[in-house]
This record gives sequence, C-alpha cells and structure tokens, in this order.
Amino acid sequence: MDYRFRVLADKDAAARAAGDDLLSCLRSALELRDVASCALSGGSTPTLIFRHLAAQDFAWDRVHFFWVDERCVGPDDADSNYGAAKAVLLDPLGVGTKQVHRIEGEREPVDEADRYASEVREFFGLQVECLRSMFCISEWEPTLTPQACSRRSP
Repeated sequence: MDYRFRVLADKDAAARAAGDDLLSCLRSALELRDVASCALSGGSTPTLIFRHLAAQDFAWDRVHFFWVDERCVGPDDADSNYGAAKAVLLDPLGVGTKQVHRIEGEREPVDEADRYASEVREFFGLQVECLRSMFCISEWEPTLTPQACSRRSP
C-alpha cells in the first residue's frame, strides 16, 4: 500500500481512491485467510466511499463488517451510521446478516458497549479484558465510539 500524501481533484475522486485502497487491503487479507474484516464509520465522506464500493465486483460474501462508531439511535434513524451503510452499501451488495456486526445504538449505551466488546472479542478470538474500556459514550454527542476513554472505568 502506498501511504504517500495525495491531492485529488474532488471529493468523488478522493472517495474512489479511498475505496480502491480499502479493496486492495481486503484482497490482501483474503489471500491469507478465508474471511476479511472491515470497520466502517459514518458521515458523508464514508457514504461516498460506500457508493463506490457497492459498484465493485468483489468477494463481499467473505467480508465481515464492523462499526467504529454509532450514534445512540435506532437503525432506521436518519443519524444511524449503520442505517446509512445498510442503505448504500450492505443492501445493494446483498451482504448477509451473519457478516454484519453492528453497534446497536438503540440499546442502553453501557450495556451495548459491553455486548459489542464481547462480540468483537469473540469474533477475533481476543483474550483482552480491557476491550470494553475502549468503548465510551461521548460527552459531546450521544455516540458509542471504540476509542480510548480515560473517563470511564472498565
């Protein structure tokens, strides 16, 4: 992978380039194992990338999708990162539910942080007990994010 700084013509060109880089990473992962994993984010920029990816012929049945953040809303809410990815990427590709590992933003946040940390640990075979502490509830926006959060105890 080439990590040089690139200047592209516009946001669509940047989305295509990011999507192509992601596909390259997924291809490399699938050369080494049966399945690959991909962590998705929300917002307008990822949505552009999702549109590009949805148009690509790829072994999507071998990719598991996770989320790096989610708002504390249900999956049908306009602010749901999962909802946006489902509409623009997952549904058009026909991705199966067993490949989707979403943060359930409609649940009570602390309980959901525990549940999601457990799901991630189980999927990746991690023995790390401190994973839950990586999921915190933002004080500025009701969002679950898997980031270091010193204000919350494990």
